[in-house]
Amino acid sequence: MTDPWKDTTLQTILTNYDKADIYNADEFGLFFKALPKKTLHLKDEKCTGGKHSKIRVTGLAAANMNGDKLPMFIIGKSQKPRCFKNIKKLPCGYRSQKKSWMDSTLFEEWVRELDCRFEKESRKVALIVDNCTAYPEIGGLKAMDLFFLPPNTTCILQPIDQVVICSLKVKYRAKVVRKMIEAIDSNKPLPDVSLLDAMKMLVLAWDEVTDTIVQNYFRKAGFSEIAEEDAISDDPFAVLKSTFKELVNLDETYKDITVEDVASLDDMLVSTQEPLSDEEIIAEFLPIDADAQQGESDEDDSQSENSEVLVKPNPSQLRAAIDALMNYSMIVGTAELQGLTVNASRINENE
Repeated sequence: MTDPWKDTTLQTILTNYDKADIYNADEFGLFFKALPKKTLHLKDEKCTGGKHSKIRVTGLAAANMNGDKLPMFIIGKSQKPRCFKNIKKLPCGYRSQKKSWMDSTLFEEWVRELDCRFEKESRKVALIVDNCTAYPEIGGLKAMDLFFLPPNTTCILQPIDQVVICSLKVKYRAKVVRKMIEAIDSNKPLPDVSLLDAMKMLVLAWDEVTDTIVQNYFRKAGFSEIAEEDAISDDPFAVLKSTFKELVNLDETYKDITVEDVASLDDMLVSTQEPLSDEEIIAEFLPIDADAQQGESDEDDSQSENSEVLVKPNPSQLRAAIDALMNYSMIVGTAELQGLTVNASRINENE
């Protein structure tokens, strides 16, 4: 039986675009605040109707056939989270949506920003996405062409939907567990992960997803006549396994929780705007109660009430941190860490 996608659309893409210009993008849901003991409580939650929207985010991950990754893009519930106070530059792109979902408006905004970027780079890009209501046809693009996968086939044909997102989320979980270990070692309460914390860890985790694993899963999805490698060079579970073992050694109450439970925590999480119900459609046309709207806004703005607001370190703290990192680089025998050649006199200028 012939496959129209692979026989026609995919072959057209591979013929007309360079590998560096063939991108796949997919969204994912993440319980960013969840610590391991919350795993069994949240596991298999679909979160329909915006449930748990304050403790989860939607991310959008995209990469090309060479393994080059686009910057992480995050969607949360709050327009002005408390943890963003004093922050002039966020770790990655961020937008708010009342249910923390990807919707057609946000997707179009993201695509058009990319289109402007690629147009300035004089590129012609194919962007492949799944077939869902959150991903509409977008007219007037100058540097990008959108291609939609057949319905109900994304887990087979979409590279990012396979182990790539799994690798990203597992690396994120390992960083959360590392924060827990540091708290236990310091006799401090377990961390309350803020949205800003989550964004920083997601960016680091995305950076750690290797180009090799992205390339391999493009091959596995049929984007190359070369068969995928039998062995994937990057075991996405490796870091989480070793980090979780450290946690269990510190606190045996975690011994009955498996790495697989932690890694699959978000598998059933809804991350795109669902079709509106009849009641929701009617509500869109009803007058908005000003008091109710203000209450909702206040709730959003104070989403992370317990989150710490970042405070600018003073010059002494900066010098101490630089000295500690330089000492570490000498002890472990690595090359001088990037950025540690900061001149102390420059720090004094900012006092």
